[in-house]
Parts: sequence; structure tokens; C-alpha cells
Amino acid sequence: MVRMENNRLLIAFYGDDFTGSTDALEFLSRSGIKTVLFIEAPTAAQLERYPGLQAIGVAGMSRTYSPEEM
Repeated sequence: MVRMENNRLLIAFYGDDFTGSTDALEFLSRSGIKTVLFIEAPTAAQLERYPGLQAIGVAGMSRTYSPEEM
């Protein structure tokens, strides 16, 4: 079990698309880790809405970018 230490997140992940990000979210949640998924980096105010939060994910769009855009 992952625990909060000093009110700090223990896990953060970036998914290259929404589908993969929700897969990671599901895995962590089923493992008992309180996780929230965002579509952009969350603000401190957004994080405060989730007391006891242990992990966050950001669903990105990098999979849709061409090599030039990356």
C-alpha cells in the first residue's frame, strides 16, 4: 500500500494518450491507491479538492503529434 508522506504525492504519471492514461488510473485505483486523472497539469487548488490523494496522472496528447511537433 502506498502512503502519503508529508502531504506529498508518491506517484505521478504522464500518459501519451487518454486511453493509456485511464488504464494506468484503473490499475492504481484497483490497487487501493487514491488516484485522480487530469487532462493538464493540475494546480495546487485542484489538488486540494482531493484530500488523501496518493497519485496523479496527466492524460496527454503526445501520441497524436508528428515527429516535428514533438
